[in-house]
Amino acid sequence: RLQSEKQMKDRIIDDLRKELVSSREEQDKLFREKFEMTRDLRRQLQAEKAAASYQQQMAEEALQAQYREKKLKEELERKVKDLQEDFANKKASLEDQRRISEDRAQRMDENWKT
Repeated sequence: RLQSEKQMKDRIIDDLRKELVSSREEQDKLFREKFEMTRDLRRQLQAEKAAASYQQQMAEEALQAQYREKKLKEELERKVKDLQEDFANKKASLEDQRRISEDRAQRMDENWKT
């Protein structure tokens, strides 16, 4: 009877040891899975941060290009306006010179006739 109880206790101890080993193995497995998931999430986060940084840089460059284009357009519009004013002034000056020349020619023609 003592032998039987000892064997039963030994079996219980063996079963408990096996459960403990199994439990530790399961715990280790869960720890590894958690570690791998954490690592993967960190990699994904780094990739997303890099993508966001790139997108931000592209947006800033686009804004800068838009600003430069706006300034260039303003400068070109100013130059066109200046050229139009210069052209209008030269045209007016040439028209005055033509009118004066026509008046002189007409007076000279009248002088020759008299």
